[in-house]
Amino acid sequence: MSLKINELCVNCDVCEPVCPNKAISMGPDIYLIDPALCTECVGHHDEPQCVAVCPVECIDPDPEHPESQEQLLAKLAGLQAQGATRIRPRGGLLTRRVAVRVRPAAAAGGCARPQPPASAHPPGAAIASAHALATDAGIEIIGKGGNAFDAAVAVSAVLSVVEPISSGLGGGGFLLLHDAKTGRDVFVDARETSPASATPDRFLDKDGKLDRDRAQNGPWAAGIPGLPAMLVHVAEKYGRLPLKQSLQPAIRIARDGFPVYARMARGYAKRRKVMERYPGTRAVFLPNGKPMAEGDVLRQPELAATLERLAAKGFDGFYRGLTAKRLVAGVNAQGGQWTADELAGYRVRNASRSASATTAGRSSPRRRRPPAASRWPRCCRSWNPRTCRRCRRRSACTWWSKRCAARSATAPSTSAIPTS
Repeated sequence: MSLKINELCVNCDVCEPVCPNKAISMGPDIYLIDPALCTECVGHHDEPQCVAVCPVECIDPDPEHPESQEQLLAKLAGLQAQGATRIRPRGGLLTRRVAVRVRPAAAAGGCARPQPPASAHPPGAAIASAHALATDAGIEIIGKGGNAFDAAVAVSAVLSVVEPISSGLGGGGFLLLHDAKTGRDVFVDARETSPASATPDRFLDKDGKLDRDRAQNGPWAAGIPGLPAMLVHVAEKYGRLPLKQSLQPAIRIARDGFPVYARMARGYAKRRKVMERYPGTRAVFLPNGKPMAEGDVLRQPELAATLERLAAKGFDGFYRGLTAKRLVAGVNAQGGQWTADELAGYRVRNASRSASATTAGRSSPRRRRPPAASRWPRCCRSWNPRTCRRCRRRSACTWWSKRCAARSATAPSTSAIPTS
């Protein structure tokens, strides 16, 4: 059953661009979801993309139990009670309209020209994250004398604790930062890397087709983590405070616990069958044999200990020593093939350039060809929201789409091409 957009839709045009299946389109009054195309983002996200980005909660998170008219009216009343909205019927539908407050012009009869700021620097710090506890951690570190990079380390580490369905020390990440002292923009690449054993044939079933479950769940779906190395790298190279101090909020929250929120509870309820397979996820996220409910307190003492080792020893506290031994042993016990050398050999990659050099000498971005030789067809190498003309894979590269027909005779079969 596909998701459904209810009568609270205000046509904000947020959900349509993020739908990976192009299942959302404009209807007579509100946006509609095509049930033939909607997959609820199964296998791609812990929560459907449209549900995650919708600012009005107009998409029923549980399509099997759609919200009743009474529930919609109650939600509508709650939105109206916030004071910044007004409700207006349109075409038989109740629509939420956001009121925009306009500051009157300073001089009558005309618009006041915005005045330049008195200082080139803002008077304080602004921090935004996916969870209030992570934002509070960043503000706490700023208050202790840290800079923006120290705050970024603290926020990211706390998100690893309070948002395990989307973030975590076991994953990777990217960081784009600007160094005001040097005027350079720096891109930090800390994405996970594949172990040497993760060859394409490992993800095929007995019929030579992609084994989605193995590619998305369990030890073979995991890569060598990059986020811990990024935290160490940013703290040492750009931070003002020691890593041990920036990680204290995350260690404290992991040890003392935090209340489970609705999105987290829904995500783990959907992933229950997968988490039941592994002793680690059963012990932490399925206490008493069932998923946690909203309002339960989640404590993670083992994660707190892992963060403490990272804080005390830096890179070696995660990629070598006790944590590394446990990672390798845990993955291999479940059938994976990791080595200690692969963990110890992980490195963060940097790319930087001056801010003025990004546009100097050219009026438009350069168009780059896809990478050269690969075992997969070139039409399937990069991601773009269109469909390849040869293999019919949505989100395939459009650079080679016109040449696919001529290449189809020599290109390898697409049955083994990973789609995630």
